[in-house]
Amino acid sequence: MAQDLAGLLAAAIERDPARPLVTYYDRTSGERTELSGTTFANWVAKTANLLRDDLDVHAGSVVALALPMHWQQLVLAFGTWAVGGCVRESPGGSPDVLVMSPDRLMELADADAGELLVTSLDPMGRPLEPRPDHVLDYTSEVRVHGDAFSPAPIDAGAPAYTGGSLTLDHAHAAATALSLVEQLGTGPGTRTLVVAGPLGEAGLLSWAVPTLVGGGSLVLVRTGEDADTAEWLERIAGQEGVTHRL
Repeated sequence: MAQDLAGLLAAAIERDPARPLVTYYDRTSGERTELSGTTFANWVAKTANLLRDDLDVHAGSVVALALPMHWQQLVLAFGTWAVGGCVRESPGGSPDVLVMSPDRLMELADADAGELLVTSLDPMGRPLEPRPDHVLDYTSEVRVHGDAFSPAPIDAGAPAYTGGSLTLDHAHAAATALSLVEQLGTGPGTRTLVVAGPLGEAGLLSWAVPTLVGGGSLVLVRTGEDADTAEWLERIAGQEGVTHRL
């Protein structure tokens, strides 16, 4: 069995690449985006090619994600792991690459990082304009890369994840994810609903990775502040065949 998160994800997708892997709802914008295993793998491959070929991300490189809970956050994390890099869920510490959301552009446009990227998070894939010239647009940069990626062997002892006080190498990150799959029961055939918000503070390894590498699928929802949120969530859960909630 693979000893890294990228390998575990690839194996999970290979079992049924056509099934929905990530479904994302944003109630405020009306967005519903569904990515099959194949589509998600293509995004991961494009991102890995961008990180390796254009941004020189490799084993030991740190990619900091200053992003909300969103399907692109997951793609960028697995793209980083595919090249053997380390995902950090905070923008500090002089990362090799820092990816930010539009609402953090003013705060982080001059952050200490090797490369700065912003992603618009636009459901139609439109680039963020205007932006400073030195801040690359992720959506524009990634689209020119191929949707197949040939990974090099990953050093199981290289750092893979940093979140809060937790730092894990690739082997321990994979072992932690598999342990959580057992604890949460998010194996094949499960569909887990996650509401964007406080769970994000617990880190990707707690709310997203165990579902995706375990063979389940994720329904990620951003609710807004409507009074009927609870009823709306129940409808979404029923429509999507949700089996678990985090």
